[in-house]
Amino acid sequence: MKLIERKECWRVTWIGWIGILAFWGLVLLMFLFTIRPFLMPTKTIDADILIADIDLTYYHDLKKLSDEFRSKNYSMILCTGGLLEIGSNLAEYKTWAELSAAILKKLGINEKAIVPIIPKPVEGDKTFASALAVKNWLVQNKIQPKGINLISIGPYSRNSWMLYKKAIGEDIPVGIIAYEYGGEQDHKRWWKTSSGVRTVLDATIAYLYTKLVFDPKRVRAEIKTKFS
Repeated sequence: MKLIERKECWRVTWIGWIGILAFWGLVLLMFLFTIRPFLMPTKTIDADILIADIDLTYYHDLKKLSDEFRSKNYSMILCTGGLLEIGSNLAEYKTWAELSAAILKKLGINEKAIVPIIPKPVEGDKTFASALAVKNWLVQNKIQPKGINLISIGPYSRNSWMLYKKAIGEDIPVGIIAYEYGGEQDHKRWWKTSSGVRTVLDATIAYLYTKLVFDPKRVRAEIKTKFS
């Protein structure tokens, strides 16, 4: 009977550690330079309806939105968005949808082509609630578009695109147009500012949540229970 025995032990050499650090350094660089473009896709389709699911804050975004509507063969633009959380009691418009519609009208878009879509107020998953409101409006008005292009802003665009496709369904194709945030910030080097880091990491988590965990049935049940 042996009380001790000799075993061969493997360990990482200094060259191995350099290789490991180089690998993870390359992964980090790829993440820094590719995650934001991934989260902000632009894949347009042949569509007759445009959806503005954005915070219409910057003139740059408003001009691009109106140009997009005028340059393509869209029949209408749907403006979505819930309650204005700050100053809504003093504002003429109570929801983002109504405010967006009013701004687009002032920019010269035909009022008859603008439709504000106000979602049900839910605790979370507000984008999905807006998408469901769009779907319900299409069904109630017996409109079957050949396609929809969704306009969103910033790194949350891909997540919004996924949520709209889940709500609209496979019978209506949905494209995406991602706009950059306005202002002078260098968005390509988002990791240099705390706001950039927070936004990208939050958008990444939101994307993974929607991709892996999100349950559309739960939100539908919440809306049905509260408002039926």
